[in-house]
Amino acid sequence: MKVRNGKMMAVVAAASLGLSACSVPVALSDTNATLGASQYLQVHLSANLFVRNPSLAKVIKIIKPLTFDINYQGTTSAPLASSLNTAKSEIVVFNGTQKVLTIVNVHSNEYLNVNISSLANIQGLGLTAAKLAPVNLILGSRWFEFPHSLITKYESSTLHIKASKNSTAVNDVMLVDALVTFFANQPTTTTSTGFTQTGTFASLQKALAAIVKSATTSPSTVTALKTAPGTYKLAVTMNGSVATAAKLAITTPDGKYGDGTLTLNATFAQQSLNIATPSNALVITPAFLSQIAALGSTKISGTNGGGILSGALG
Repeated sequence: MKVRNGKMMAVVAAASLGLSACSVPVALSDTNATLGASQYLQVHLSANLFVRNPSLAKVIKIIKPLTFDINYQGTTSAPLASSLNTAKSEIVVFNGTQKVLTIVNVHSNEYLNVNISSLANIQGLGLTAAKLAPVNLILGSRWFEFPHSLITKYESSTLHIKASKNSTAVNDVMLVDALVTFFANQPTTTTSTGFTQTGTFASLQKALAAIVKSATTSPSTVTALKTAPGTYKLAVTMNGSVATAAKLAITTPDGKYGDGTLTLNATFAQQSLNIATPSNALVITPAFLSQIAALGSTKISGTNGGGILSGALG
């Protein structure tokens, strides 16, 4: 499966197990009937956060009703396992049954569509229909295209990633291979429905440190990866040699509040789901972003508020 360099490296820096559970069966299976053996793959993901830290109460409230559909489509008839960096990908975020956000990746270009009005229905964000109305006028019901050149500029300046189309392809393959190899070499316990595995961040971080170092320009990223504490527990449900579901629990210490646990639940399918390239998308350029920033600092007539966008989202 294809996950862009910037996205995956950001995940690795924060919690490197987050999106990798679905790669495990690719290495463990003795047959070709794996998640990467089809031209298509769908991952349905939900998350639950348990922490005692009161400062994270709002975060818990926000993520609890959210679910994520992550879809992949190979652009040729070849299996995804052999076309990691040519596949289309799509991430759809739902709040209950309401679609909130869609991100489509085609040829390293990102397309974004946000259901602005739906944000008022996400508990914890503190947004209302009235606050979102001016933003909806500008951004609502529109597809926006973020060209690869703009994304790499952000990756380089903010995420400190050495980004190019060639390096993206190389790093994607190296990272997925490293994760698959790591999980495949860890001791597993066979269960009636599949297998389980437990381990520490320390061992995983050691396996990934060299790859992160080669892909980033910031030594602090590698240092953080080496020192982050925590453990993981993975349970995979198998149907023969094909994984149909996985549950990943990530536990990390949270100072005086004790341990906190993030649990990710995923189900997998391989239906023939086509990912359409959005049409009539507005191409985002540095000049456009500058105009939006200027709009955000423009005062609304008759008010002493900040700006149209800051007033809506602040």
